[in-house]
Amino acid sequence: ANTELGKFIGKNISDNTINIIASSAIKYANDRNFAVSGYTEPSGFNVEDMVLLIGVIRELVIAAAKVTGTVISSAGKFTSKQIDEYVLLATKNKDARKVMFGKYIDGSPNSYHIRAGNDYAYFNLDPQKWDELKLLVNNNLDEMWRINKKFIDEQKALGKEFYFSHDPYFADGFMLREVDYLTKELKGKIIKINNNTWKIQW
Repeated sequence: ANTELGKFIGKNISDNTINIIASSAIKYANDRNFAVSGYTEPSGFNVEDMVLLIGVIRELVIAAAKVTGTVISSAGKFTSKQIDEYVLLATKNKDARKVMFGKYIDGSPNSYHIRAGNDYAYFNLDPQKWDELKLLVNNNLDEMWRINKKFIDEQKALGKEFYFSHDPYFADGFMLREVDYLTKELKGKIIKINNNTWKIQW
């Protein structure tokens, strides 16, 4: 099947990428109850369905290329250029001299990005964009972490102060990765400022 798909979407796309896109296309089509030739209900998987599926796959490839800004040649890895682009997109309040990390809590005033306000720089990608990027690397969280890590490295190189909006000793998910990187690899020390603010001291 991948060989046949290559006829429609190009020769430089990897099998892994095709598998990801094909799976997404099938889900996309099923979610919208696609049918052709005037059908009001989906038929069994036949030639017409395949033609439709190929069309959807082509559109997804084009959309994916727009997201990355480059031609997709392989899946599972971001290029250095892509990392730079995503860090730029995710960096908020870039001119602030302090950086806020913490837990993302959807709709809560206690979420780190709300606590940051205009006084702190912070890392934040729209959830939909985050999901799109995860798809491009087959949900590889180590690859997603490369974006966060590059953000931290850039902010530290600028001599900024780092803070947490939530207790770093009870971190999980990507916040835990941030804590570990700042303390274990960059050798920062956690200093408690008050009951809801912690600082990294170098």
